[in-house]
Amino acid sequence: MTIDNFKVEGVRFVKRGDLTLIEVENAFAKALLTPFGASVLSYCPKTADGEFDKDVLWVSPQAVYDGKAAIRGGIPICWPWFGGYKEDFHSEVDVEQPPNHGFVRKTWWKTESIKQLGNGAVEIRFGLESNADTRAVWPHSFRLQLKVVIGPTLSLTLSTTNLNEYALSITEALHTYFAVEDSRRIEVDGLQGGVCIDTLDNNSRSIQQGKLLPPESIDNVYLNVAGDISIKSLPDGPKLLLETVHAQSCVVWNPGSEIVKGFADIDNADWTDFICVETGNVWGDRVVIESGETHRSSLIVSREN
Repeated sequence: MTIDNFKVEGVRFVKRGDLTLIEVENAFAKALLTPFGASVLSYCPKTADGEFDKDVLWVSPQAVYDGKAAIRGGIPICWPWFGGYKEDFHSEVDVEQPPNHGFVRKTWWKTESIKQLGNGAVEIRFGLESNADTRAVWPHSFRLQLKVVIGPTLSLTLSTTNLNEYALSITEALHTYFAVEDSRRIEVDGLQGGVCIDTLDNNSRSIQQGKLLPPESIDNVYLNVAGDISIKSLPDGPKLLLETVHAQSCVVWNPGSEIVKGFADIDNADWTDFICVETGNVWGDRVVIESGETHRSSLIVSREN
C-alpha cells in the first residue's frame, strides 16, 4: 500500500515501528489512522482561529507499534465480542484462550478507499472479510467495514454483514480513549436511566441517577443508554460531545493508580490523562443480524470549548 494508490490532497503515508500510518490534514482537522486494527489514533479539530486544537484522543507514549499487540489508545474496535469471551458471548469457539475484546483490533484491515468529500472532509474506508485465520478463532462468515470521516467532527460507522445462512449474534464497541485534563475532575452526562453494572463490585447493578462523576478506578457497563453523551472537564474545561446511532450501550473505564501498574504499555503516572467512554452494543444489548443483512452503528465526536 502506497500513497500512489490513494492520491488525495492532504493525505500521506508514514511508518511507525512496523505499522503504516495514514496522516490526514484538511481545512477542518488533522488525524492519524492505521489499517492495523482499523484504528483512529488522533483527531485534532481546528479552532475558530484556524489553529489545531488539542487532541481529542489519547494514545499511550508506551504504546507498541509492532503489528501484533493492540495499540494502547485511540479507538480500538472490539468485535465480535466485548470483554472476555465467556462473559460476553455465548457460543462454542474451539480456541483455548479466545482473545479479549475479540480479534479485529489486532488484525490488518484492507484500506478500501480514501477520498475527499464535497465539503473538503476526508473519508477513509477500511474492510475486513472472514478467512481461514478468523474462522480458526470464530467459525462464522462476515464482512466488516469501518467508514471514518475527518471533518468538522470525527465520524465512525462500523458495518457488519452476515454472510452465513443463519442469524449471527455479536457484541461490539468502539473502545475510545478520550484525552482529558484530569480524569479525577470530569463529569459524564447522558447515562441517566441506564442499567449500571459495576464490574469492580461483583457486577452489582443499579440505575444511573444524575451525571457520572467517575471515581479514581472505574469499569462500569451501562445498558440501554441509546442517547447522546458528553464528557466535561471540571470546572470550566472543554466538553466532548458523543452522538451515537444504533448503539445501546456504553462502558466507562479507567484503571486508576493501582490497577494501572499491571499495564506495561501505560506509564503508572498517565492514568489521569484519559477516560475511556466506549459506545456500542455489549452484554445484554447484543445484536442479532439475520442472514444476508447488515447492521451499522455510528459514533460522531466533536469538541465544544
